[in-house]
Amino acid sequence: MSKRIIIILSLLLLLITLLILSSSNNNSDVIEGRIIDFEQTSITTFSYIKIVDLEGKYWEFYTDKEFVGFFPSHLQEHLIQYEPLKIKHEIHTDGKNYIIDIWD
Repeated sequence: MSKRIIIILSLLLLLITLLILSSSNNNSDVIEGRIIDFEQTSITTFSYIKIVDLEGKYWEFYTDKEFVGFFPSHLQEHLIQYEPLKIKHEIHTDGKNYIIDIWD
């Protein structure tokens, strides 16, 4: 192969990679807000969180996993201190928002 073809193919591969990465890093499914309520199901698990985002919109997020990033005790700290957190979520077929990840 000529040098020119290798350069063109490399640039195309780089462009495709950048397009894939930019589409997967879409922040439309990340909400930042403050906890207003949550339901603890055990000492280490919770079933849902209610938050109000920075624009005043109310959200409910559910989990069907044992651990999604925070224990209920840490959620309680955020609730009491009114500290914001971020939740990455996806909508399931039941129409509810399910937590993928949660962080400070």
